[in-house]
Parts: sequence; structure tokens; C-alpha cells
Amino acid sequence: MRMKSNYKIIFITLLGCMILYLGLVLMNSYFGWYGYEKWKYRRVTFGNKIESVKRKVFIKDLEFYSSIDIDSFHIFIERGYKYGYHSAKDTRLLTNNRYPYQLSYKFLDSVNMISYEILNKSRYDSTDNVTVFLKKPYLKDTLKIGIYKYSSKKWDSIGYLKVWDKSKLTN
Repeated sequence: MRMKSNYKIIFITLLGCMILYLGLVLMNSYFGWYGYEKWKYRRVTFGNKIESVKRKVFIKDLEFYSSIDIDSFHIFIERGYKYGYHSAKDTRLLTNNRYPYQLSYKFLDSVNMISYEILNKSRYDSTDNVTVFLKKPYLKDTLKIGIYKYSSKKWDSIGYLKVWDKSKLTN
């Protein structure tokens, strides 16, 4: 009689563990990596050249001039990519994409409350406020970027950047 009750306790414990495990897997599918489907979206390294080289998407550095003294601004061209299906550490290069290249730079310095915004967006293939997407791995024109600082509860313009590709400059 005592043996049957031990088996019953073990069976209930194993069943409870399996149900808990299944519940965690389902929650991860809904809230975790698979729930957010992070592999579906285009990614950019935001000026992190080390990450760009590690992912093997780095193409080349670009030249720039700043109207003010800025500490750490880097801008370069990289291949467009997405995360892998099972990890953010994996890299899938964009294929069959109209704009396979992109500019990469850090558009927000939260320590100094400085932000950068592209001013002449209309002269490029495709862009949002902070990223320029390119058909070819070069800039065909000088890019102008505004520099803004947050102070007194508003963003104030404090300067500008001019960015160019010395190998393909046309003007």
C-alpha cells in the first residue's frame, strides 16, 4: 500500500513539473523572443563599429565636418541585416531588398542629451528621421545632419554636421 502512494506522489510531482514547463514555454512564445518576432525587422548597429565588424556588415567609414566640437561621433555605411531566427547574436544579411545598405551612427547621446536628425532626407533613396537606406554602398551627395540639445524642456539646435563619402563625392 505504501508503494502505491509513493508512486502517486512522484507521478503528481512529474505531472506538475511538466505542466509548469509547458506553461513557461507558452509564455515565452507570447512574451519572449518568439512573441516579439525580433527576426522580422531590419536592424542597424547605431554607430557601434565593433558590433558592425563582428557581424560582418561593415562597409566603410565616412568623412564628416562638425560646426561644433563633439566628443564621439562615428558614421559609416553597413549592409542591412536582420537578427537570426533564434538569437540576436546571429546575423542574416538582407537579400532581395531594394535598399540593402544603410548609414549607421549613434543618433542619441542620452548622457549629454544630444540628438542628431537628418536634414536633407529628400535627396536620398529612402529614410526615416535617423537612418538613411541606400541602394549602393556609397553616398552620392553630401548629407546634412542637425545637432540638437535638450534643455529647458525643449530641443534646441546647436549645430550641424556635413557627411560625405570621399570616394564618390559629386559636389
